[in-house]
Amino acid sequence: MTSFDSGVGMISTPRAVARAAGGLIHTARVVKGYIHARLTKGAAPATVKNEVGVLGRAFTLACRSGHMPHRPYLPSPRVSNARTGFFTDAEVRTLP
Repeated sequence: MTSFDSGVGMISTPRAVARAAGGLIHTARVVKGYIHARLTKGAAPATVKNEVGVLGRAFTLACRSGHMPHRPYLPSPRVSNARTGFFTDAEVRTLP
């Protein structure tokens, strides 16, 4: 089982994640707190969204394998990082 340092504490998936979430009823509240803590510590919104995505995937797999009755709702931070400053055709031709 893989663990990672979430910045809030060590989390192993999927059983420890369910325990850390405090049960299905409180999951959204706990995830909102996690998101707030990570953003406050300076994590990029896209990074936090990806971390919540991993948690969501863990819940999905736990449901499919019968370890959880259903997948809880997980809030996700908004990400506004659309790319800007594209190369023109002339600039692309000058690249080595």
